[in-house]
Amino acid sequence: MFVKGRGEHWLNGRKVLEFDVGTPLFADLLAKSKYRTIAHFADRRKGHIVLQDHTDAVWFRNIKIRVVNSEGKTPSDGRLEVK
Repeated sequence: MFVKGRGEHWLNGRKVLEFDVGTPLFADLLAKSKYRTIAHFADRRKGHIVLQDHTDAVWFRNIKIRVVNSEGKTPSDGRLEVK
């Protein structure tokens, strides 16, 4: 989830990671990562979702995506509007 430049990763209802995009630390870590060659990798807030496998066999199930507003709150029905 991203709210005003702060990224958060949640797993099973628990926040496991948070980071600030656009900081020198984030830029340095991204420059050293395997994603460094992907143009605009950390610039977008809308678009495709990255599911990582880290070269191992992986399965995903029961993935839920919720829309949140700029304050990080979910609309009352929590549904993603598909156009």
